Amino acid sequence: MSERVRHAQEVLQRADVVCFDFDSTISPHECIDELARLHGVVDAVASLTRSAMEGGSSFSSTLKLRLELIQPTKDSITQLGSKLLATNPFVFEFIQSLIQRGTRVFIVSGGFEDAIWPCANLLQIPPECVFANRILYDKDGKYAGFDMERPTSRDDGKSIAIRAIRQQTNAHSLVIIGDGASDLDAAGEAHAFIG
Repeated sequence: MSERVRHAQEVLQRADVVCFDFDSTISPHECIDELARLHGVVDAVASLTRSAMEGGSSFSSTLKLRLELIQPTKDSITQLGSKLLATNPFVFEFIQSLIQRGTRVFIVSGGFEDAIWPCANLLQIPPECVFANRILYDKDGKYAGFDMERPTSRDDGKSIAIRAIRQQTNAHSLVIIGDGASDLDAAGEAHAFIG
């Protein structure tokens, strides 16, 4: 076993709060790419997503462009939520073991809360422990924008969310687990980052 893996195990043993990214971490899917697939604009959105994940453009501007291109509906978000229920069994077991030992588990995602909540519910993570973007709909369930007040809709939003979680929980050892530039950017707010 490598020294890094051993260190990650030790950090997780001490953690009283663990914050997971959702896309490509808990779920094998990228929310926005799957949503784009449902709306037939996958290639254009995938290019914008890669740029945002690699830190090449601001998250907030990229989110706005992608959502305007996709025009998600309440129905398509419901479909997406059903697809996102398929998690890696190891991740499910890992999260359950953290919860059973009393570790507080949060999801901090640039994805969409309506699509993440079914999976969070399956994982026994309550809605108040999910920090994600909120899509706004008109009376017919069509796209009407997104809640720009959510920290996860802005650049450095995950850092803001992690800071709030750390203060709310009075965490002694908070760990972030994620795979993207926004997760790494939030690492300064945590006691440890596993990527």
